[in-house]
Amino acid sequence: AGNLARHTLTLNDLSQLKAEAVANRLNKANPQAQIAAICDDFPPRSPIEKEACNDCDVIIDCTGSDEVLLSLKNFPWKSDKVFYSFSIGYGAKRLFCFQTWSNQFPHSIFHSMIQPWLDLERKENPNAVMPMEGIGCWHPVFPARNDDVWLLASSGIKWLDATIMDVQLQEHRMAIFEQVYENGLFAGVHLRT
Repeated sequence: AGNLARHTLTLNDLSQLKAEAVANRLNKANPQAQIAAICDDFPPRSPIEKEACNDCDVIIDCTGSDEVLLSLKNFPWKSDKVFYSFSIGYGAKRLFCFQTWSNQFPHSIFHSMIQPWLDLERKENPNAVMPMEGIGCWHPVFPARNDDVWLLASSGIKWLDATIMDVQLQEHRMAIFEQVYENGLFAGVHLRT
């Protein structure tokens, strides 16, 4: 139930597998959507699920997991894909958005682009007790409210929508969205990069 604070599913969805519940919600929100759930860890084990992944044109990672990103790099993709990776920084102050077009996820390039931002977050929060490795915005102990996560997620979707058509024009792209406050009052979300 604590996970409900990190997405728009409700208590009515608790008995369902999350992948199925999210797919159902997205399909109901957009009549043009064709979302199918794969209720397995990535990389999938069955040949049918592997083929389903290869049939996708766009791969969106929002796990915040280095293990998943390595799996995206090592997965036997049969053709070039548009890859996105979205991750939320400490306290949901920032959203890190990465995009590329390739036949594998460029794990080392992604890390070289995001590392300066992660270093900045550590510097900005020197006294923060960071959650154990693997605790992300999906976890109930993550230090952010659900509206912060939703705000940044909406910003990421708008960025995806604005960039997906010109993905081949730029090999790798990183954008950082940041919540901004002026005199203690919320002033919006600004694009930093």
